[in-house]
Amino acid sequence: MTTLVAWLGVDSRGPASLYLASDSRITWGGSASWDRGRKLFVSQKQPYLFGYCGEAFFPSQVLSQVTERIDANLLPSSDPDDFVRQVVSLLDEMLRDRPAVVRGEFHVILAQRSGLGMSSMFHVHASRFPASGPPEITRCALPDRSDVIDVWGSGEPNFRHHYSRWARSDVKGTSRAMFSAFCDSLAAGNDPFTGPPPQLVGMYRIGPGRPFGLIWDGSRYYYATEVTGEVATRDVQWHNALFEICDPQTLERGIGAQPQPRPVQVRETRQDNMGEQQAEG
Repeated sequence: MTTLVAWLGVDSRGPASLYLASDSRITWGGSASWDRGRKLFVSQKQPYLFGYCGEAFFPSQVLSQVTERIDANLLPSSDPDDFVRQVVSLLDEMLRDRPAVVRGEFHVILAQRSGLGMSSMFHVHASRFPASGPPEITRCALPDRSDVIDVWGSGEPNFRHHYSRWARSDVKGTSRAMFSAFCDSLAAGNDPFTGPPPQLVGMYRIGPGRPFGLIWDGSRYYYATEVTGEVATRDVQWHNALFEICDPQTLERGIGAQPQPRPVQVRETRQDNMGEQQAEG
């Protein structure tokens, strides 16, 4: 399974950002597992984000094909609901000849933005693909403030437990609270089907979807794989488990980046084991 979380960031002018966060664990038979499975995908040219949970083989293979088709302008649509139907129809067609051994149920989450700038709107759809039968599409209701849109997968109860603590803290209603709660749920390790490192993608009022690099347990990760050696590019923004912007060379909070100390209400003794900065103030 998985832990997959979607949340909306809202500022004083309205919805401003949308994020998907996921773990990296793929399991077989409840015992064997692998913590390097990619579960999030973005279009490099358009404002679309994808994630999945459930049976992993099929969506992990085909979602990159979907994003490539989007970037080649082979799935054009100006209507968010029509675009989702096109994507689901494409996936359903590809499913028809899959082997019986990989016919488990899975969900595909599609986040998108229509419009640009202050006139833009965000949309999230969850599509369920059962082991047999037609897929089902659900449009997710968006909150009117910064908050979680929904959680999918076996790790949902664990995430909600940790998020309830952050939602009562001094930083409730912020993207940092939602991402930090997600990281806390990974670090707790209470769901055997969910495992680190975390993955994070997002989009804003302007521009395409974007993946983020993450500092976790003293190492750098991009999607599910560790990044070793020198990082020369500045094209990737890096965050730690407190959502602080970090320098990929030092693994510390970037110069001039806003400190995001862990609130007293959720302070843990393991404060630094996920690449966090020491709490300040």
